[in-house]
Amino acid sequence: MTTGLSYDGSVSGTSTFVGQLAELAVIPSTDINFQNILPMAISYAENRIYRDLDLLAAISPFYTSSSTGFALTAGQRFFNVPVDTFMTIQNISVVTTPGAPIGSAPRQPLLAVTRDFILSQGLDPNALVYSFQILLGPTPDQAYPLDIMGAQRPLSLSSTNETTFISLYLPELMLMAAMVYISGYQRNWSGSSANDPQQPINYEMQYQTLLKNAGAEEARKKYQASGWTALSAAPAASPARV
Repeated sequence: MTTGLSYDGSVSGTSTFVGQLAELAVIPSTDINFQNILPMAISYAENRIYRDLDLLAAISPFYTSSSTGFALTAGQRFFNVPVDTFMTIQNISVVTTPGAPIGSAPRQPLLAVTRDFILSQGLDPNALVYSFQILLGPTPDQAYPLDIMGAQRPLSLSSTNETTFISLYLPELMLMAAMVYISGYQRNWSGSSANDPQQPINYEMQYQTLLKNAGAEEARKKYQASGWTALSAAPAASPARV
């Protein structure tokens, strides 16, 4: 089983992220300057991984009803998505029977189309997603609840949030990404003033190697691997899967 990382190693079965990072950077973990940049190093590592990998663990369905605010407004063509809810929206469905139990109410999936199509037609249920606003067509006649599924940003690793999916299941990738950031703090970039200009290059190369493997595993989780299965490609297998 993978030995995951927790912020300070206080979670049973994990190693300490802060300690491991300090050792790689050859900096005392108690160094005030290291402590000051640590939150940004974590943010850099996590955000980079979330952007590079379409992590299944970051996809969250938001089952909602009119009482929570995730509902359309009669006569209003726009629905505003709370800014801090989703980074990207993947699926939107309208609960077509307001008041029915969310778990059993029929749903109408919305199709993503262009703004011009909505404005020119306005006949079928479709939607155009802007940054945090959805343009609907046709205009809803009732306050239909919405089901929305999309990528979210989980809480970051910290002293009050000891573990994350990334720290537990992609610990080596997180360390490599954080060390790319730390290399900037240590001024170890190419140039005459750099003590070790190869440091960021080496960590970046290791990050890219690990990222490739992690991406392949994510594809397998979503049945997007070889032959649209959850299996790794088998070089000796012939013919190819269909």
